[in-house]
Amino acid sequence: MACAAYHDDSDRDKTDWKFEKAGKHIEEHGLFTLELFASIDNHILDDYCTTGNPCFCRDWAGKDCYGNPPYEHDIILRCLQKALSDFAREPQSTKFLFVLARWETASWWQFVSQFTIVHEYPAGEKIFSAPLDSCYNVENLEMCGESRVWVQETKWPVEVIYKDGHTVVKLDAKMLAHIRLGHIGDVTMQEMLDEKVPMGITTAQYTKSLVGRCPDRWFVLFVDDCTTWICVYFLRKKSDYLATLEMFLAEVRQHRSRMGLDEKYHMVLHTDGDTTMIVGQTEEYC
Repeated sequence: MACAAYHDDSDRDKTDWKFEKAGKHIEEHGLFTLELFASIDNHILDDYCTTGNPCFCRDWAGKDCYGNPPYEHDIILRCLQKALSDFAREPQSTKFLFVLARWETASWWQFVSQFTIVHEYPAGEKIFSAPLDSCYNVENLEMCGESRVWVQETKWPVEVIYKDGHTVVKLDAKMLAHIRLGHIGDVTMQEMLDEKVPMGITTAQYTKSLVGRCPDRWFVLFVDDCTTWICVYFLRKKSDYLATLEMFLAEVRQHRSRMGLDEKYHMVLHTDGDTTMIVGQTEEYC
């Protein structure tokens, strides 16, 4: 790792930190051939590239990459975005092992869900070292080898994340709601989670609808998230929406009955916000 910074970007340390536990995790996940964010004085693998353009200009697709990027938000964001982009081109022959701070409020943290967290080092552990000649007050520091010293305990947990062609993407409830319901807004999603509105395909009793425009007519799409039952109805005019909703609900009840599901279920209707679906007769019906 080329440098480190604290989460609030204050008290930034620009020394050449090294993750001293790297060897253990590299051995656990097989051969790695390219080290990212390294330096001439701080690298583990023979083939390495430095922070900045030399690193981001390399093609990571088809390579087995290890990286301990500088703990700066813009670099970590670029790192994860490039990793996922290059991985998508050659998923069966590409793998990544990264060491990152657990900063869940960071803009880039969402991309961590695309990886497997293989190990977490809690805050307060000594896992990084720095060059002896870059430090001061060295008499109070613990040596780490001949030319490096252990740096102070981390103020945040540190995650070791891994991705290869067999990695299963895990989504938290909030991200799952975003994927299934579209851009309904962070506040709405949080309210749904607080009210424990179910999101799972097999457990949710949740219906969503979306109105779009065909070249010569309207259509409405319904999805029952509990059974994944999908229906599309074409409309001569948007005001016909309520009739199709009643038809869909009748079909859903029949379909759930065939699946042996309890008829006493809680159903919530979510729409894309079109006024046709939330005012007038529809409002009275719901």
